[in-house]
Parts: sequence; C-alpha cells; structure tokens
Amino acid sequence: LAAEEFAAVAAAAAAAAPAPPAPPAIDASADIGALVEQLLPNSTAQQRAVVVGVLRDGLGCETAGNVLDYAAACGASLRAELVDGGVPKFAAMTLAKRLTG
Repeated sequence: LAAEEFAAVAAAAAAAAPAPPAPPAIDASADIGALVEQLLPNSTAQQRAVVVGVLRDGLGCETAGNVLDYAAACGASLRAELVDGGVPKFAAMTLAKRLTG
C-alpha cells in the first residue's frame, strides 16, 4: 500500500509542477550571429564571434536555416563536428543540445 500511495503522491506532484518553458522559436532566415546570441545568451561577444566564424567560414552556413539543416544532417554527431571545426567544447555541447533537442 505504501508504494501505491507514493506513486499517487509522485503523480500528483508531477502534474502540479509547471512545464519547462518552450525554447524560443528559431527564425530560419535570421543571421547566424542572432542565432548564436539566442542559443548562447550567457556567452561573451568574443565566444560568440568564434562560434559564428566556425559556422560561417568552417561549415559554410549563411543563415540560421543553414545551421538548422546542418544540425539535422549531423544529428548525434553535431557536437563532435562543431568541436572539430573549432567551437569550444562547452559551447558545442550547448549548441548541439539546443539545435537537436
């Protein structure tokens, strides 16, 4: 009986918990700089510039839509692709998580 009561309390708590906020929508026609600023809001301007340079020069992306397409094509290997391109590991991990879900 205790396990059933615990399950009922846990289910009620989960139902009462607020849903996490949805990530902001990404405008596919947006500039890569705006996309990086949106996805890495706590980064410095210098860190964002490095990421934008890799996306634009290293990966050939011109718009946020190109980045989204690239992320979809890479899937689980996106983080490794970004790191290989020169994006710092933490930024690559954050970008990969936010772009691929």
